[in-house]
Amino acid sequence: MGESDEHYLLKQIGLALLLRKGCSPAGAEVRLPVWERARWSRSKDASPRAFDFANELRPSSIGIADAAGLIWIRPDRNDYGSYRVRGIFAIEAKVSRSDFQRGFCTHGWNKLWLITPPDLLKPEEVPGGVGLYEYNPDTGTVSLRSQAAMRPLEASQTAVEQIEHSILWQGYGNDIGRIYQDERVQKVLNGGQQTFDVTGDQGE
Repeated sequence: MGESDEHYLLKQIGLALLLRKGCSPAGAEVRLPVWERARWSRSKDASPRAFDFANELRPSSIGIADAAGLIWIRPDRNDYGSYRVRGIFAIEAKVSRSDFQRGFCTHGWNKLWLITPPDLLKPEEVPGGVGLYEYNPDTGTVSLRSQAAMRPLEASQTAVEQIEHSILWQGYGNDIGRIYQDERVQKVLNGGQQTFDVTGDQGE
């Protein structure tokens, strides 16, 4: 079954969101590396704090994120853009409840958001720590329904290199070019901070 136009659009908007957050490089259909929990290591200076992933998300056989990118993060402070280590942000597009129930990639990222049509999911249905964006095609705007938490964990250099290679090998410039050629994505990007909350979520 081919990809629907609705799913394709949400994926492109998700990629635009990651770029606006500062991810570089970022791309669509990115294979996230599978590593055991032992490959994650907590920051040595991290202080204990509440962490809203319970006992981590259940492992998923899905290994490709609809959109993902690399970004500088400070995992011990739940912050990004502070140039400490390279982290991984991802977005998964869901266009129906059955699509949501099939699951999503649960490994290989520091922050993850779902992006859906309006009223598809209630924030309380989304796993704890996973963010939720909604795209309204009538207004051409995106709203943040629930915030994402950062896994205070560090990816190995090998994992970072694998993701960078995956994005660049697919044609980083082609992905970026497509989103800026789509008038619907442009409408979202020009929607302003009221609906396109990408700077106010740094404390998520």
